[in-house]
Amino acid sequence: MITCPKCKNQLPDGIKFCKFCGTQFTQSNGQRPAQQRPAQQNPQKPAPKKKNNIIYIVVAALLIVAVVAGAFLILGKDDSGKDREESSNNNSSAVDKNVNDEKENENNEVVLDINDMKHTTISVLWEHAVAVKNDGSVVASGDNSYGQCDVSSWSDIVSVSAGKFHTVGLKSDGTVVATGKNDNGQCNVSDWTDIVAITTGYVHTVGLKKDGTVVATGSNDYQQCNVMYFSDVVGISAGYMHTSVLNADGTVETVGEDNFGESNGMSYWADMTQISTGYAVSIGVKKDGTVIAVGNEEDGACNTSDWKDIAYVKAGDYHTVGLRKDGTVVATGRNSYDECNVSDWNEIVAIAAGNCCTIGLKRDGTVVVTGDMSNLEWTNIRLPE
Repeated sequence: MITCPKCKNQLPDGIKFCKFCGTQFTQSNGQRPAQQRPAQQNPQKPAPKKKNNIIYIVVAALLIVAVVAGAFLILGKDDSGKDREESSNNNSSAVDKNVNDEKENENNEVVLDINDMKHTTISVLWEHAVAVKNDGSVVASGDNSYGQCDVSSWSDIVSVSAGKFHTVGLKSDGTVVATGKNDNGQCNVSDWTDIVAITTGYVHTVGLKKDGTVVATGSNDYQQCNVMYFSDVVGISAGYMHTSVLNADGTVETVGEDNFGESNGMSYWADMTQISTGYAVSIGVKKDGTVIAVGNEEDGACNTSDWKDIAYVKAGDYHTVGLRKDGTVVATGRNSYDECNVSDWNEIVAIAAGNCCTIGLKRDGTVVVTGDMSNLEWTNIRLPE
């Protein structure tokens, strides 16, 4: 028998474990109880060595430096790219400006949008001519037998139109003034308001209101003043005894006399940007810069089929004139007083055509004249708007 060293119980020889407390026994020179195994404990991780900590710190620092350096490289590249882009844009703008300058130089710097002009600042019809000066005053020259040239007291004028023996002026506030012969009521415009454009026939006057409607006064022997039904109008022109209007859709309507087809012939026009009617001929500019003319063809005033790049036209009594986009001028028709001798004109921004006269306004505010009123020497004339 052996005694368990732990619980002191007696146990038979040869056993390996105490049946009471589980103590293990071993034999060494006899049967002796083995030491009880210590209770198993969770192993603790060894404390990290200082050397490993230093390595981690160095690696982390290197990573931070790499990230910061990369960020600077990216930002530097973006800024550089932005600078290059801005430089490219600036260069492109400079090139565009140079191109525009070259275009202006090629076009003699005529940059006015002539197709949209409603305010005509020079006008001539029978035997007198009139013009608006830069300060809004008005000058007139020629026959003054009916006081048609008595405009020295006018002010704040933006547009003028000459009739046969009367003159009409549009003020900046949309009201209208008139002087000269008034036997048919052609000067009865004192009650007009909201007017944006004016035009005169021989003995009637027409105004375009800002709402696109039209008013007229004067002789109505041929119904040339029956304009109350027109609407959506963007341009007007009064001829001898007829009135033509340009609609916003590019079509044309007319009322009044039609001796030579100068009135009814316009009713088929389309895609027009500007029109002008005279005594025996009517003329218009199409969107593509070509020109149509109808009316009396005996003097060649309708020979405009080869005109191109035209921005603005004017019909005289028996001749027609066209202003090209480059500031040069063409003319055709009766040339009894050299009214068609305009081939050497340049830097022109506006034109006017009368009975036997053609006037051109240069961009410096001076005028050139050919025909029976060639003595005009006006300066400081307002450019058209």
